[in-house]
Amino acid sequence: MARVQAGHTTSWPLYRGFKALADGTTRQDEYICLPIAPRAVFWPPMAKSIRAAGLDTEQAEQACAAIDSSTAIFTQTQAQGQRNSWLTTLRRAPPQPAAIANWLAPLARHDEAAKTLVTSAARRTLVHLAGGEDRTKGQFLTIYLESPPAEALHSLRALM
Repeated sequence: MARVQAGHTTSWPLYRGFKALADGTTRQDEYICLPIAPRAVFWPPMAKSIRAAGLDTEQAEQACAAIDSSTAIFTQTQAQGQRNSWLTTLRRAPPQPAAIANWLAPLARHDEAAKTLVTSAARRTLVHLAGGEDRTKGQFLTIYLESPPAEALHSLRALM
């Protein structure tokens, strides 16, 4: 935040991640932050992933209408020839849960996990959307919903 407040709004490497892949190799992912990215920069890759997931891009755009260059935090993730993806943080302008659940409703016909996602989206805050193309996963769209602290703690305790 201090960087942007000081007037530095060009993209910069946020961090580097190392991912162990199923075949035993490791991949380096570069996470590039694009602060104050205009909608013309962040929306096209989002729309492409949304469309690839079989969801309505217009409905998604309406549900996410409040995100813009001042509210979205947009990050691109790149790994030479292996991954080209993005993550948009929506915490500063979270869409209405009902609008997100309506947008995601067509997924409910796939399986129980998708039904659970749609039900959860109706009562939880959407905090991130991510998508793109990964050589291992192919095209993907990931939906991150906020968990209440007590529920997160309960889930962590179950792992102990």
